[in-house]
Amino acid sequence: MSKINLSVKIGKVAFKNPVTVASGTFGNTNEYEPYVDFSRLGAFVTKTITLKKRVGNPMPRIAETPSGMLNAIGLENKGLEDYVENKIPYLAKIKTHLITSIAASGPEEFVKMVKVLDKQKVVTAIELNLSCPNIRGKGIQFAKHAEEVGRIVKSVRDNTSKLLITKLSPEMGNFFEIAEITVKSGTQALSLINTIKGMAIDVYKRKPRISNVTGGLSGPAIRPIALRYVYEVKRMLDIPVIGMGGIANWQDAAEFIIAGAHMVATGTVNFVTPRASMDVLEGLEDYMKRTRVHSMDELRGSLKLPEHILKYE
Repeated sequence: MSKINLSVKIGKVAFKNPVTVASGTFGNTNEYEPYVDFSRLGAFVTKTITLKKRVGNPMPRIAETPSGMLNAIGLENKGLEDYVENKIPYLAKIKTHLITSIAASGPEEFVKMVKVLDKQKVVTAIELNLSCPNIRGKGIQFAKHAEEVGRIVKSVRDNTSKLLITKLSPEMGNFFEIAEITVKSGTQALSLINTIKGMAIDVYKRKPRISNVTGGLSGPAIRPIALRYVYEVKRMLDIPVIGMGGIANWQDAAEFIIAGAHMVATGTVNFVTPRASMDVLEGLEDYMKRTRVHSMDELRGSLKLPEHILKYE
């Protein structure tokens, strides 16, 4: 059998394979270096960066739930200047594409960040995090209206030539309207999905198990929901999708690709099995060999729908 072609292309960028990691689950430099060969990843996605330093939410910020976890970290990070000065030099040595995730309070702040990142040759793509559900108070406001999203995406698109990805969550207003306007405004790919807001209570203390009261639910518990959104967005829009949400093994990853995803990202599972991304990559390649699928293009979107569904297409 001929060699398996794992490569995928989004915009003008060719990725060596479809496996990456979800923002916020993999650190910003060498945290996973003992477990993962970064150069084998299709891309390295950073933790979300903001213009200025953020201390995040007070502890406790994480709670385990059935088949998943709640987190309300609050985008803790040291800011853009620190990222450029102290993180970029390390990341520049990794032989794979770098996707930098960013969040901001509005179009003006996004543009300030993008103008800086556009000058960083090592940054292949920018992921706009418009959907973090764990923010309280002033400083970071996330778009919930299509017009607002459109303004942000267009302002960023007008100020960078880099691959532009937008990360969305079902928590965002009219999800499909927002997804559509991001495409019309210039995004070249969508990351689907971010976490879904949830909560947990300590019944003995009668208090929330995380200080933010609510947090983002991630892990296998949300996988069927994430898969549904990827499938429906791909049916509605001609846009590459990076699928994420509860992917724990190669079978999960294959489901997202068959549903139409160009790439897949491991997230919460990285905390449980640090080398999960490598396991997914190796598992996908073996699966394709065993089923005689020669390329990602052949596998992607190959879902066979029932006749009664096709009849109404």
